[in-house]
Amino acid sequence: MLQRMEQCGYVRRSPDPADRRAVLVEATEQGLALRAGVEGAWADLEETTLAGLAPADRAELSRLLGLLGDNLSAEEGDCPSGPGAVC
Repeated sequence: MLQRMEQCGYVRRSPDPADRRAVLVEATEQGLALRAGVEGAWADLEETTLAGLAPADRAELSRLLGLLGDNLSAEEGDCPSGPGAVC
């Protein structure tokens, strides 16, 4: 995915001067220009997905999804951490 984004001119990669094993990825001007459209699309998707849920229901859903995320994070205990770590 990153390679495709780089080929389209949305991001650029450069070596990390502090760690020769790592690569820094930053958005280009062209990539930054997409931000508002992407944020709008996510906001629209969120409203469509949560339509009909009362604020209390949304809060409960957020709480439950947070618990699921915590459970999955706990399972990552065997994963390496630090820059460039992939699990």
